[in-house]
This record gives sequence, structure tokens and C-alpha cells, in this order.
Amino acid sequence: KKCIELKLNIFISYGMRETCSGISGFWLNNHIEKYDSAGKPFSDVSLTINDENNISISSAMNMLGYYQAGKHAQPFISSDIGEIKDGFLYIKGRSDNVVALRGEKINLDYIKNTLVAHNFIHSAEVMLKIDTNNESVIEANIIVSNNQLDEEIIKKWCEKKIGKYKTPKRINIIKDVT
Repeated sequence: KKCIELKLNIFISYGMRETCSGISGFWLNNHIEKYDSAGKPFSDVSLTINDENNISISSAMNMLGYYQAGKHAQPFISSDIGEIKDGFLYIKGRSDNVVALRGEKINLDYIKNTLVAHNFIHSAEVMLKIDTNNESVIEANIIVSNNQLDEEIIKKWCEKKIGKYKTPKRINIIKDVT
């Protein structure tokens, strides 16, 4: 959002080692409304979302396999969870960052992305912790720019956005001094 405000000429891209770098992208100034996407697939790249919501990548750039581990199946299935809207790829989190809490599967990246969508939250770290009752709970460390925000206000906001069971039980607030 700051880059848009400053009118910086930014190219956003998405890729990984297994795909020999970038597989999608776009010039931010050409699609400001898509600022939270990872862009459109490059030519000769096909992106789909599988039944588990993982990004499936078909491309000549995909690796053949890991060293001394044999050939890798094609297409390459990423650990990234995504969705495709209007031809643009959106990263929603990672399947390896999904935790089970009281019988529910919860994506910690989804909670983090929800927190940083708040206008006064600059960054967030979300983790699973053990509380004093030896139970697993979701905890978040956040950096805020508004001194009026407190833990209860943020919890109520989260409950409206993602539901009570995904809302962090403990939120540690750090005031941004910049």
C-alpha cells in the first residue's frame, strides 16, 4: 500500500526454486486493484488449484527432481495455498502452516493476513503456543500505528472477520515508533 501511495514502479512476482524462479507477476501500477495478488502466469506456465487448494504448476521451468531423489511428478504441487480470480493468482497461506486446534484445521497464515489487513496493523506474527493450562492456543505479536488499539478491540475485529475460534487468544501489541 505504501508503494502505491509513493507511486513506485514495482514488479510483483511469485516463484520458487523448484520452478527455477518466477512463474507469475505483474507491474503494480498497471493493476493497482490487484496489489494483493501474485500476478498472472507467465507465458508457457499453467497454474491451477488442486482439491486441497494447493497451487499446481505446469511449466517447462519446473525442476525434474531433487538431487539423488529421482524424478519429480509433474505438475509440481506447491505447499502454497492459493486461488485464482480474474486470471490473477492470490496466495492464501501454506499447507504446512496449518494446525489442528480443538478438532479444527486452522491456517496460521490466514490469521496473519487478516490481521495485517487492518488499517492500523503494520505486521503480525501468528503462532501456536502452550498456555498456563497446558492447552494449545493461538497467539499473535502485532505492530500497530494507532495507540487507541488494544487487545480487546483487535479481538472483536478478528471475531467479525474470521470467527471466534480462529481469533488469537492472546495478542501482544507493540507500538510502532516510526
